[in-house]
Amino acid sequence: MLKTESQEIDLASLCAWGEPKPINTKNGPKILRKSSPTEKFWELWRANKDPLKRAGVSISKYNGAWEVTWWQDDIETATKHAEAIVASKAAAADVVIPAPLGLEYLPYQKAGVAFATERQAVLIADEMGLGKTIQALGLINSDPSLKRILVVCPATLKLNWAREAKKWLVRPISIGIAGKKFPEAEMVIINYQILKKFYKEIHAIEWDLIVIDEAHLCKNRNAIRTISLLGKYDKDPAKAQPPVRARRKAALTGTPILNRPAEAFPILNYLDPQSFKSFFGFATRYCNATQTKYGWDFSGASNLDQLQKLLRTTVMVRRLKKDVLAELPAKRRQIIEIEANGSAGLVKREQEAHAKHEAMLEALKLKVELARLLEGKEEYEQAINELKEGQSAAFEEMAVIRHDIAVQKVPSVTEHVLDAVESGPVVVFAWHKDVVDALMAGFAEAGKKAVKLVGGMSEKEKQASVDAFQAGEADIFVGNIQAAGVGITLVRSSHVIFAELDWVPANLSQAEDRCHRIGQKDSVLVQHLVLEGSLDQVMSETIIEKQNIADAALDDPLKLFMLREPVTSVTVKGHVSTERDEKAEKEKTYSLAEIENLHGGIRYLAAVCDGANELDGAGFNRFDSAFGKALASLPTLTQHQAAVAERLCRRYGGQLRGRVSLANEDVALAA
Repeated sequence: MLKTESQEIDLASLCAWGEPKPINTKNGPKILRKSSPTEKFWELWRANKDPLKRAGVSISKYNGAWEVTWWQDDIETATKHAEAIVASKAAAADVVIPAPLGLEYLPYQKAGVAFATERQAVLIADEMGLGKTIQALGLINSDPSLKRILVVCPATLKLNWAREAKKWLVRPISIGIAGKKFPEAEMVIINYQILKKFYKEIHAIEWDLIVIDEAHLCKNRNAIRTISLLGKYDKDPAKAQPPVRARRKAALTGTPILNRPAEAFPILNYLDPQSFKSFFGFATRYCNATQTKYGWDFSGASNLDQLQKLLRTTVMVRRLKKDVLAELPAKRRQIIEIEANGSAGLVKREQEAHAKHEAMLEALKLKVELARLLEGKEEYEQAINELKEGQSAAFEEMAVIRHDIAVQKVPSVTEHVLDAVESGPVVVFAWHKDVVDALMAGFAEAGKKAVKLVGGMSEKEKQASVDAFQAGEADIFVGNIQAAGVGITLVRSSHVIFAELDWVPANLSQAEDRCHRIGQKDSVLVQHLVLEGSLDQVMSETIIEKQNIADAALDDPLKLFMLREPVTSVTVKGHVSTERDEKAEKEKTYSLAEIENLHGGIRYLAAVCDGANELDGAGFNRFDSAFGKALASLPTLTQHQAAVAERLCRRYGGQLRGRVSLANEDVALAA
């Protein structure tokens, strides 16, 4: 009933309203009703237009005829949404979940299982180390009807899944791990790489539950593993592929968005196709979709607070360490400089190589600029090719030097670790396998038992290394960042040492969290061992700064991990050096802070760039790839290089504004 100064209006009988239609709007859930206007309506509208508008009534023309619309608040749905948001953040729940004798779920894990049991599909997006696997197994324990279960996970986690299932499941369920053959078991554990191989066997079954671990790996809609799991739509039914059929679905990941919201759509669409129907609609609202002369750009981010609310009211439960495990200690990061001594010549070689590449790139870039200004197509293309070849050669040479420096550091790293292990067990990370082997040899020579985990080892061997370290059979664990940086628990140690660096801060944070997770009682000390004067010294300072920034901005949707002073995206065609104000650029001088910001943006783009082998919207295009990576490899930028870096950052501003890195633990989603 609407009360005006002169009368009361019964809105329900104002028109012959059609059926109510619930709609989720940016202002919350609403109910929409429509009708054709009557003489009575027109009379009331003329006398009470403003009060009716405030009550949600409006008129418009549709196909040449007047139409009345009435927007009402959907109180019931709004209440449910509010309750769902609270449940998605709950740190405890008063529920009973079956657990084996001697085991008990943590309070927030009970809340996560309760959230999952109330839905046919759930995205368990708790921060890394909070026990998402245990919650998925709790869901199985809570629903006896779940008898045929498919678990999809990275290859390195298959044995861990089997072990945890045997430990936590309360009823007899046969467990099989897919490898050379597809097992005949009630619970089948399979890794992403062989999904296509067993496509027929997987799709022949309608599973009671599918669990997708590290679900962010399904970010690329066109990747074989994504299509094999989530299916592929095509207007031609003969070309379309169906998704894996499952009555209930559970996706697990601590980082549902790696770099941009668009990457989350495939798994969200699979979990809840009603709420996440159209990619274009999703991208328009949440990916800052922009149409350029080259097509649509979906690499940005927008309305992140609305996206978070939508996720929490539909499928996502997410809690943070700081909210549910306040006692979990923080990390301390240090840079340990090693005197160059016998490595001085190699460091000098690195510095000279940088200087040589800088001069070469300046000359080749000038050649490109001259060719462009002369508008000679063949000369321009030749200059571009020469620039790309020069950049490629520079990177190859620098890769060799960086590897040689890492090998040269081995004796110093070995000595440092042997000293440190006297105070307790130590976890060491490196990048190259031969560096890992050299470290292992040094520890063996010193009579210290060490275990390693690198790519190429069998899953059984990897698990044996983890078990031996955790059981105290070895006091030193050595792994390469790629293979040992995710999916394992090494909480016996609170001391992490990096013998080599990864350019992506998120990968280092992931590796650190092997020790900084549930079960850790002490503050974790993280040390980076670098040669003085080397590129690693500069890189480590930048990386730690980025990690600290990411930690400070963690889970605040308004603080994206990006340049401290955002740049504006502009449309530029062809090579990055075209279409600019050269006079203004020459007159511009950059401060040290501005140069650091620009260099940080270039290094981020280089880290996610695959060399433009695919049109994936990540990193540089085929024109800028080599040049951008060359800039990223420099320890710092000159004024001229900063000008080029600014043009690159402006060109790829959408990625820099919208990126959400692993180190951020999906800043756009949690609040």
